[in-house]
Amino acid sequence: MGARIVHFISIINFANRVILFLFNLDSSQTLTDIETCYKMMTREVARSLRLTVNDFGIEVEMSAEIARQRCCASMRSASAITAGPTRKARRSTGRTG
Repeated sequence: MGARIVHFISIINFANRVILFLFNLDSSQTLTDIETCYKMMTREVARSLRLTVNDFGIEVEMSAEIARQRCCASMRSASAITAGPTRKARRSTGRTG
């Protein structure tokens, strides 16, 4: 990888850590990764989300909305945010040899 790419990835990783820190501070959560692209929830929780973002910011907005609902006294059932393990595997390039 070129030096510019590595530098760019370092900036993105730092920005993601800042976003995560601020989210955990604001929502009293202890998440270790907010932008994972994997979210699992009940249909009830999914339908209750009022989302406005139409880009990659939806990751943070979904988590923030669930955390807000969890803290809201009018919700009958609290939706907890928990982290679970995921496995990452490299994509196949489709090349042979």
